[in-house]
Amino acid sequence: TGDFILGGTESAFQQDTSLTEEDEEIDMGRGKKTIALIPGAFKPPHRGHADMVRKYLEGDGVPKVDKVVVLISAPLKNARKLKNGREITARDSERIWKEVLLPDVGEESLDILISDMASPITSAYKYFDKNSNIDPASTTVILGASDKPDKNGLPDWNRWNKAEKYAKEGLEVLYGDEYAAGCTERSCGTPYSA
Repeated sequence: TGDFILGGTESAFQQDTSLTEEDEEIDMGRGKKTIALIPGAFKPPHRGHADMVRKYLEGDGVPKVDKVVVLISAPLKNARKLKNGREITARDSERIWKEVLLPDVGEESLDILISDMASPITSAYKYFDKNSNIDPASTTVILGASDKPDKNGLPDWNRWNKAEKYAKEGLEVLYGDEYAAGCTERSCGTPYSA
């Protein structure tokens, strides 16, 4: 008000402070966070998994997210074992994630959760279904995937086909080619795989 008293209508007080179209777009997005949900058995988690998390957090070839949620499932079949015969458990996978990746990206950027579900996909659906705590007005979920083809030659993100029908009402759930992280390859040119 001091500017107005001294300068009247010629002061900064009276100047146009309306938002431009670009400002309105930015303003409309404030407060809405984007989560990349990456489910899997992770028996064990490997460099390709870790690179996928980094790509989502850095916006490297995919939309940048505010947080990544790694959701470790507990498969009942096809347990992976160490050379000594001990099964790799969900707790082992969690420990590897926490010791190797978490210090690198920070706790504010990464949640590591263990699901009681056997299927990674079912675990993800439960994470964002009608009973979840996610607020659709303030959150968008990207369903994490790589561009590595599956055993049938389909892109990894294809497993999310029609995932939106499981989502909480009003929740924006994104997947597809533009949301799939580029596959990290070994020096020999083959993708990382557990």
